[in-house]
Amino acid sequence: MVPIDPLEISGSETQVVNVTFTFVDLEECCDSISVYDGPTESYPLLGRLPQDQIYHFNSSRRYIAVVFKSDYSVTRQGFRAKWVISG
Repeated sequence: MVPIDPLEISGSETQVVNVTFTFVDLEECCDSISVYDGPTESYPLLGRLPQDQIYHFNSSRRYIAVVFKSDYSVTRQGFRAKWVISG
C-alpha cells in the first residue's frame, strides 16, 4: 500500500478534535484509513475504518492525524469526514 501524506487536524493548546466519518467506500483488501491520537502515526492508534460504518473519534489532546493508504488498483468512491474542534 502507498501512504498518502497524513491529514493533521489541530486546535489550540486547550482544545480537542472530534472527527466523524459519515461515508466510507474503499477497496476492503487494499485500502485503509487509520486515525491517530496525535499529529503523526507515531501516536496511539484510535482506530481503523471498515466499510460502510459511521465512526466517531475523539482526541485526548489538540491533534488528530488521519492516514489513508491505497494500492491504487481499484478506484472506489472514497470517504467523507467532518470534524469539530472544541474546548
